[in-house]
Amino acid sequence: MWRRASRKLRRFLPYSAGEGELIGVLIRTADAIALRCDEISDRLSAQESLMEDVTESFGADLTKLRAEVIRFRAVLSRSSPPAP
Repeated sequence: MWRRASRKLRRFLPYSAGEGELIGVLIRTADAIALRCDEISDRLSAQESLMEDVTESFGADLTKLRAEVIRFRAVLSRSSPPAP
């Protein structure tokens, strides 16, 4: 696997590049990928937190609405005349 990756990376490096430069490129690439993964993880955590807040708020509003509908039905059933 290392040989295959080494051959592919050498295509992108100048022909005078040595093993040290190749390893340096690999390290910088791995660091850049790790940094990007950390950024994505932070954004995902923030979005999860926001989604929890929205879900909690929506659930509370839905519960209040359901309680009002039940109360409204009870008021209507007491005030409407009996069916013939």
